[in-house]
Amino acid sequence: MQAESFKRVEGKLYGYYDNLRNLEMLRAQLEAVEKDISDIRSLSTDTYELAASFGMVANYTTERVQGSKSIYHSPVEAAYQNMCENLEKLLARRVSIKMRIIKLEEQVDGIKFTLGQLDPFERKVVDYRYRQNMSTRQISRVLDLHKNSI
Repeated sequence: MQAESFKRVEGKLYGYYDNLRNLEMLRAQLEAVEKDISDIRSLSTDTYELAASFGMVANYTTERVQGSKSIYHSPVEAAYQNMCENLEKLLARRVSIKMRIIKLEEQVDGIKFTLGQLDPFERKVVDYRYRQNMSTRQISRVLDLHKNSI
């Protein structure tokens, strides 16, 4: 019974540090997606302002015809439509990433609170063992202790 409890707790600790790494990765992805969204939005705004400064009217409607070589095909409209589709995909990806971040943060919160209750020495040992995957012997060398005292 005690061995099963230990294995379950150990699995949760390994999972906790894996989730922390995943959170860092997802936050970096979210930052990149938000930068791309910002770039596309500024490009769209700049394009509209540029057209207005030349006294042009931008027609962003599309006429659906079969084939892109049609006389009704406009490369400008196609580029704008492509930009809008990319923006929609990025917005959907941002929502997906944020949902994954929220889910992982919920999983991490309980263990983070529990680890916060440990004293600094115990927290170091847990960090070395489960985040850095060090053996008991390696931890004893780093902390300059006998391996049986860990």
